[in-house]
Amino acid sequence: MGLLTGLTLQAQHHKVLILSTYWPIKPIEQSDNAQLWKKVCRHLREHGDYSSPLDYVKFTIQDDIKSTISGLPNNVVILQRDMNSTRGTTAPGGCHNGLDQWAQTIALTNPLHTLALQQNQDIRTQWMARHVGEGVEHVGYSWIDHILLHGNGKHKLVSGGVEDHNDWLTVSDHRPLWIEIHLSLSETYATPSTSLNYYLFSP
Repeated sequence: MGLLTGLTLQAQHHKVLILSTYWPIKPIEQSDNAQLWKKVCRHLREHGDYSSPLDYVKFTIQDDIKSTISGLPNNVVILQRDMNSTRGTTAPGGCHNGLDQWAQTIALTNPLHTLALQQNQDIRTQWMARHVGEGVEHVGYSWIDHILLHGNGKHKLVSGGVEDHNDWLTVSDHRPLWIEIHLSLSETYATPSTSLNYYLFSP
C-alpha cells in the first residue's frame, strides 16, 4: 500500500491529474515496527528527512498540485482515497481529523459534502459490524475516504454519491465513492462537452 500515486489523463484541453493517497495510521505502540507509519519514518530518516509520514505526503501532494496547475488554468486535479481523516475535528472515525482545514489552505474542496447537504444524503465510507441477537448487522460508521477537487480547471460537479449495496459486505469495510464532473473545454464535433465519471474504491 503506497502513500501517493498519480495518473494523468488528457481530455481535449484539460489535463486531469488523479492523485490516490493513503494516510497511514500512527501506531499506538511505539515498538510496533511492522506498521506502515514506522516503515515510512525509517525510510525518511535514512534520507535525512525528519518530517512525519503525514507531513511528508501532504507536502508531496501540494508540490504535485502546484506543478500541475502553475500557469495552466484548464488543468484539473482530483485527490482521493483513504485518508483516515474526517472533515472536521469532532466526527468519529479515522485518526487524522481536520481534513477540511488543511484542504482549504491549498484550494481543495469536498464537493460530495456540499452535494450531500443539498440532497440530505448521509454518506458513510467506513462500515462496521455489530452483533444483533443471533445475527450481525453492518452499519455506516464514519466518512474517512474522500474525493477532493482543486479549484483550478473550469469543472463542475454533475452528480456523486456512495455505493452501499449489501454486496460490498464481503469485499471490504469501506464503500466506494463516485463523482461525475463536467469539463467545460473538452469539446469535439460529435459531443458538445465531456463528462468524466470517476469511481474511488479503498479496499
